[in-house]
Amino acid sequence: MTKRPMSRRIVSGALAAALLYGCTLSAAAATRFSDLHSKAWYYSSINTLADAGLIAGYTDNTFRPDRKATVGESVKLILSACGISPGQQTEEHWASGYLTRAAENGWLTESLRSQPDLPMSRIDAAKLLVSILQLPLTEETSPFIDTADPAVLTLYRAGIISGSYRDGILEFRPEDGISRAELCAILKPVYTRGKLQYGSHWVDITDNLPVNPYKPEHFQQENGITRYIAGESTIGIDVSYYQKDIDWSQVKDSGIDFVMIRLGYRGYTSGKLVLDERFREYIRGASDAGLDIGIYFFSQAISVEEAEEEAQFVLNNLGEYAIEYPIVFDWEIIGVRPARTDGLSKEILTAAANRFCERISEAGYTPAIYFTKYLGYLSYDLGALSSYDFWFAEYSQAPSFYYDFAMWQYSDNGKIPGISGPVDMNLCFKSY
Repeated sequence: MTKRPMSRRIVSGALAAALLYGCTLSAAAATRFSDLHSKAWYYSSINTLADAGLIAGYTDNTFRPDRKATVGESVKLILSACGISPGQQTEEHWASGYLTRAAENGWLTESLRSQPDLPMSRIDAAKLLVSILQLPLTEETSPFIDTADPAVLTLYRAGIISGSYRDGILEFRPEDGISRAELCAILKPVYTRGKLQYGSHWVDITDNLPVNPYKPEHFQQENGITRYIAGESTIGIDVSYYQKDIDWSQVKDSGIDFVMIRLGYRGYTSGKLVLDERFREYIRGASDAGLDIGIYFFSQAISVEEAEEEAQFVLNNLGEYAIEYPIVFDWEIIGVRPARTDGLSKEILTAAANRFCERISEAGYTPAIYFTKYLGYLSYDLGALSSYDFWFAEYSQAPSFYYDFAMWQYSDNGKIPGISGPVDMNLCFKSY
């Protein structure tokens, strides 16, 4: 939000690497195997699964992509990539939980289950994957010279396997052992289906949220102000005491339609609730100038109870002014350590945002939630907050967030008459 004396950088924790193939490796090394070359055909597949914590390498920091995967290794990785948990682990084999789960569901033959350390053939890997995914078998003509197996053809038509050419002839080599690299290559599209990519993270797509309808070519910038030309939108700013003295008449005359005013904040170390020292001055001046008004509260809540306390603090200090735009829960990651919010779980943050918004809605106002890409994709369960409006922040020429949002904060360096320094700029796509 608006010019706080703190870093905006988000420090994300590395994903913990899962144990695969019964060996240990540090999480930091899991995506940087010494024998994994960036131009290799399997590079992206191995890195994607390593980033997801599904695979790890060896203690010497190698992955050994050409080594044949065993039945136990293959079953564990295939089930893990499909989001299937293991059954009961026994002492007889490190992969026994996964082997049991596959066998009890009829996905794995007893012959394979009883020989977990033998190489897994390419055909058996294909059959296992088709069974788990419950894909309808195709009866089309085989493009392969060496197999017409329906499981192989089904995965081929689905774009999961491709085979390889030798002397211009496409072959699958069904009885060959599947290599670790080949296994990762067929599982990357399986793992990433129904997901979107954010950096090294693959995030499940939430079906109950509408997607972003705004095309980049429909945003035009003139004199430092971005406009949306393909539909309804209004232009706004958001302010806190960092903007100091504001001539609200000049702001209004410059073409600004609305202002989001910080009512207050919770201290990120003390946890104390504080009223923004310019709030009453700003809301009075903006109202007198004829600007529509929204409110945001900078939260550092670490519980549902604290979020409710923040909502009540907002309601207690609104006064009699008309609030046309939303009252926003603005929870952010602090770049200064230590902060009381460090390590807050997605579940608690989502529940806190929900309770803040519930309390605001109960009081007759429109609630909303502010977030960046990082928070939206990784810190919130947005599907559980679909009843509320979203205010999305991304400083760019056009917003690239996957889901729809009511407001977009597109700059923290706006220049507006009536304000001496930089100010956050916003577009709103919804009528309030």
